[in-house]
Amino acid sequence: MLRKTLILLLGTVLLSLMAACGAAPAPVAVVETVVVTQEVEKIVTVEVEKEVEKVVTVEVTTEAAAAETESGPLVVFGAYATAIEEPWDGVIHAALNAAQEAGQIEYTFTDDIGYSGDMERVLREVAEETQPDVIFGDAFGNEEAVRRVAADYPDIAFVFGSGGGPAEPNFSVFDNWIH
Repeated sequence: MLRKTLILLLGTVLLSLMAACGAAPAPVAVVETVVVTQEVEKIVTVEVEKEVEKVVTVEVTTEAAAAETESGPLVVFGAYATAIEEPWDGVIHAALNAAQEAGQIEYTFTDDIGYSGDMERVLREVAEETQPDVIFGDAFGNEEAVRRVAADYPDIAFVFGSGGGPAEPNFSVFDNWIH
């Protein structure tokens, strides 16, 4: 009986080993369609140790182009808290200069306004005296002042780099509010 049990056990082990040495199963391709219903934003911070030239394209929409033909080019003002040589404001300034050279806009600016309350004064003076169609600039460090002036002059479009979101009817932001 011991011999039969040993043969049966040895046979079972041998069959198990043979089954384990068999051909690997064919890979199965899983195809699944996934519908994404949520936007995902990735924030990346990069430090740059050298100057980089950035090409910025400014386009005039058909609505703006129509306004240009009726009453001349758009009047644009740039309001910059820092000196225009600062790269962030410098890129905006270069793009607006290019649009002016192309005859699309009339552009003037004030730079190095600072953060001590002069931004609100400058914006109010420009809104009253020049009455531009659009004011571009950076609201970082002057957020509340810029938004107050924009609220008081709803017929002027304010387009600012900002730490906050857009505000109806005339305050647009770029370089998004999670910058």
